[in-house]
Amino acid sequence: MKLSQRLSLNSEYIYVLPDQLEDRFRNSASIGLDIETGGHVFQLHFTNSTSMNDKGVITETLDDWTKGDVHFGFNISRVFNIKEKEKEKQDWK
Repeated sequence: MKLSQRLSLNSEYIYVLPDQLEDRFRNSASIGLDIETGGHVFQLHFTNSTSMNDKGVITETLDDWTKGDVHFGFNISRVFNIKEKEKEKQDWK
């Protein structure tokens, strides 16, 4: 959900059918915040999953939010432009 021009709230809940899930595994739940600063995007995440790939998140989540098993993660991304923008070319002329 976009909260402002540069801020968004993200969430994800992955429900796995009980007959597909072993007793020790849990459904994955995550909440996060994306902060755009112009050139960078900072992503802050809270989740009960420790894995970052689909197999681990969907079928191997062991921790439980209700027991305080929450993990924090973050990403920083940056877009680099190799080709000049048309407007910048015109400004130099």
